[in-house]
Amino acid sequence: MIIFTKARCPACVKAKEFFKARNVNFTECSLDDKDVLDEFKKMYPNVRSVPLVVNDEGDIVTEWNTETKI
Repeated sequence: MIIFTKARCPACVKAKEFFKARNVNFTECSLDDKDVLDEFKKMYPNVRSVPLVVNDEGDIVTEWNTETKI
């Protein structure tokens, strides 16, 4: 799973805490890195907010709860 984040983003912190508390492994990709941001814009041209959570199947996860398939 990948979580796209930005520094000083309270929602990003909450998303990471949510998945850490459930022992879900994820890779964090910070959009504060210009190269990551450029690639993000190519992959998700219509996304304008973070965090963006993408599961291993490539699906965007929009709601996080104990029933979410991650």
